[in-house]
This record gives sequence, structure tokens and C-alpha cells, in this order.
Amino acid sequence: MALSTSLVRTGAILSKLSSTRHPDAESLPKAADLTFQGSWTKPALQRQTLAPRVSLAQNQVTQLPEPVTPTRGPAHRSTRDSSSKGSASDQETAEARPGDELFATDKRPIVLFDGICNMCNEGVNFMLDNDPKGKLRYAALQSEAGRTLLIRSGLRPDDHSSMVMVYSNRAYTHSDAILHIAQCLQSPVYKGLGSFGLCVPEFARDAVYSVIAANRHKFMGVRDTCRFLDEEAMERFVS
Repeated sequence: MALSTSLVRTGAILSKLSSTRHPDAESLPKAADLTFQGSWTKPALQRQTLAPRVSLAQNQVTQLPEPVTPTRGPAHRSTRDSSSKGSASDQETAEARPGDELFATDKRPIVLFDGICNMCNEGVNFMLDNDPKGKLRYAALQSEAGRTLLIRSGLRPDDHSSMVMVYSNRAYTHSDAILHIAQCLQSPVYKGLGSFGLCVPEFARDAVYSVIAANRHKFMGVRDTCRFLDEEAMERFVS
């Protein structure tokens, strides 16, 4: 009986406690509120954690150098070719070659001949007679102009072994010189012979030329002085 009475009292107390609300119950968060806040708490923390990383990444990107566009092959080649040509032209203009003054106002080629060789002097007389328009000029190999033009042609200044035909931009020696001289003469026969001779292999015609040149002093002798310049032909000789 006493046990039953105790159980009844205990149940009444528990019932009273369950029906009694805590004074701060309204301020306590409900389960749904806790769930809502819990669902957003983690993303908020993630945003705070990631923000410095994004900022650092942006700073790194802004510090990178600007991208360099690769040069295309053809354009590079074109630029390279044009620059090379320009450099060669500038260099040729800047570096004066020996004898440039001889072609500054007169572009006619100059024939270099052995001034003490009778055969060579007779050859010059032949050229003068068959070049009435004066396409050619002449200079003795032993003269100052001749020595300068030999250097210009890539030869030794004391090399008298060959007749040389010097243009402002090129030079011919040995049989090439003789045949190009023939092409400058007035007669079409000599022009034709010059063109035909150039078709002969160079080694063959140079062999014949070398034999004649080596023995030219024996064939026709030498003179003590260079060719005497007559007044009529004076302007065609350079010294």
C-alpha cells in the first residue's frame, strides 16, 4: 500500500515537471533552427578559409609577365632575309673599296694591261681602233690605278700575269677578260666570237691563254716605258 502511494506521487511530480516550461524556453533554438544554422555554418567557414587562397592566386596571376606571341617561321625568315640584305647593303656602302673613286662618275669598265709588254700594247691599239664609242677605259698594271684595281679584284698589286677587265662590281681575268672585251667591241664579228668563246670550257681556254701570257715577252719583246698616251686617247686612260 505504501509502495503504490509512492508511485502515484512520483508520477504526479513527473507530470507536473513535464507541463512546466522553462522561463527561457522561448529564447532557446528549436531543432529546425539548429538544423538550419548547422547547415550554413560549414559553408560560412569554408568561405572564410578559401578567401585568402583566392586572393593569393589573384595576386600571383597579376604578377605573371605578359604572354609572348611566338614568331612564325615564314615571317621570321622574311624578316631575317630583309634584315640581312639591308645589313649587306649598309656594309657595302659604309666600307669603301679600293678604286671606288674611279667609278664614282664614270661607270665604264677598265682594262688592265701590262704597260711594258709590246703584245699587250698592240692589243690596246686594236681595242682603241675597234671601240670608236669609247666603251672601254684602260690602265697599265704598273700604274697607281692599276695596282689599286688589282687589289679591288682580289689580286696582288704586283701580279702582272693576266689582263684584267674591271667593272664597278666585278672583274674578269685570263680568257674571261679577253672574251668580255671582245663583246664590247663594235664589230658584230668580235661580239660573236666573244659569246662563242665563253661557251668553251674555261679550263681549256685558260690553258691556251696561260701559255701565250707566259711567253708574251719572248714573242714580241718588251719596252722600257709604258705606252705613250696620245692626246686623242688621253681621256680613256686612267693612271
